[in-house]
Amino acid sequence: PVFINVIDNAIYWLNTQRESDNPDKKIILATQENALTISNNGPAIPTIDRERIFEFSFSRKDSGRGMGLYISKETLNRDGFDIRLIDGDVNESPCFVIDNLDAGVSE
Repeated sequence: PVFINVIDNAIYWLNTQRESDNPDKKIILATQENALTISNNGPAIPTIDRERIFEFSFSRKDSGRGMGLYISKETLNRDGFDIRLIDGDVNESPCFVIDNLDAGVSE
């Protein structure tokens, strides 16, 4: 469910862009040391939203309920993992990292 949610969000935000603005839309799953990263070249996440995206009921989608990333984080935390936004500031595309709660990947 975590991967489906993050990838579904990426597809949604990539599809908000005009083809002429981003003709080479990408979602990339990769590993970084002992972590998994999920990134896309869609619109940046505003600085004010960087922490709020994991709060219950927070969403910038027109019909969003704000449950997906909240539930993803809670589920991962119960199993000793975490999901964080490590990129996505002002002019950067979003990149989420999933790793052990106590591991922490340098940002």
